[in-house]
Amino acid sequence: MSLDLTAFSFAMKEYYTDDEVQRVTYEDHPFFAQVAKDEKFFGKVLPVPLIYGNPQGRSASIAKAVANQTASKGVEFLLTRAKDYMVATIDNETMEASENDEGAFMEAAIVETDGSLSQLSDSISISLFGNGGGALGQIANSAFNTPTITLTDPYSVVNFEVGMSLDISVDDGTGGNGVRTATGTPAITAIDRAAGTITLGATNLSTWWAAVAQNDYIFVQGDYNAKLKGLAAWIPYTTPTSTAFFGVDRTPDPVRLAGVRYDASSLPIEEALVELVSRVEQIGGGHPDVGYLNPAQWRSLEKALGARVQYVNPTGDALVGFTGIRIAGKKGPCVFYADNNCPNTRAYALTSKTWKLRTLGKPTKLFKGDGLQFLRGSTTDDLQFRVQFYGNLACNAPGWNGVANLTAAP
Repeated sequence: MSLDLTAFSFAMKEYYTDDEVQRVTYEDHPFFAQVAKDEKFFGKVLPVPLIYGNPQGRSASIAKAVANQTASKGVEFLLTRAKDYMVATIDNETMEASENDEGAFMEAAIVETDGSLSQLSDSISISLFGNGGGALGQIANSAFNTPTITLTDPYSVVNFEVGMSLDISVDDGTGGNGVRTATGTPAITAIDRAAGTITLGATNLSTWWAAVAQNDYIFVQGDYNAKLKGLAAWIPYTTPTSTAFFGVDRTPDPVRLAGVRYDASSLPIEEALVELVSRVEQIGGGHPDVGYLNPAQWRSLEKALGARVQYVNPTGDALVGFTGIRIAGKKGPCVFYADNNCPNTRAYALTSKTWKLRTLGKPTKLFKGDGLQFLRGSTTDDLQFRVQFYGNLACNAPGWNGVANLTAAP
């Protein structure tokens, strides 16, 4: 039988079962894998209510109790969806040349499909630790007569791939300055992952962007201020201002409405995490049971604990397991996992039951209806398919979670 579009769609659907998509999506992304999911984010906005203050009207004097009554303090985060897309193309000649050998064509298609799912899941995982601005890293260069960007944090090189088309900005995507004007389309042609550098062809950075400056932030084109709002937005390290966050002014109670912040940069890593967990328990009232670190910080923790280290058996999704390190807390242990997308200078201690990734359908949707969503190229000899994400991260008790500033691990 000829492998026409209908037959191929069915074959791909049989190969990409929910389990297979899940494995490709969550592998190497502990937070993405472990955070609770809700795939019913229908409607324009989704209310996330929170009571952050009890009613008042208590006094040893009945007259004062009656006179000073106030109602409970509550807010409602009005969650909106962010969008993320991955588009891939399969050459039609490859399809026709393989029409009598489904296996050969499936191999070609699987490479592109797996890669597309992986790339979109990488983007979501990066965003889950971000502030919604979309920045992937910063420029450390002081001179720009070179095509190579040296990253301020070498570990942020995991956020980049060869072929990415880039924008830069003076702010991290939340400052409103927009992206700098570029000449042409700057794209990554080489990455030195050991050195923490990315190269943009043979054209100097100052030619791509006349106004490029040290500490500029780097984005995939189209991402500026357009990504989902992750941990850095819900529990920012800088105390939030009166700027509305999903419609809420968080200044009346910055801990209960925006989490616990702690500067642990002067402490050894194991002491920093113990202190962070303790502060989330005491100041925020939370029950932190899961935490996330950059792998470099996780290694430092492992070395610092030495023979005292307590590993936790792989947990999370049934198909994707991760090993954690247990840190004692007053209310119970908090297990810290290494996540490539956690910034090197941050540690998060979370009360897991307060978090949910709310999406419109599957977090990464490969199928639509009864088959793959294929599009014929209007002026090209190919088939295009798309993977998409619609959703956002939600927290119904930010104060039960915390973030620590750490000294960068080597």
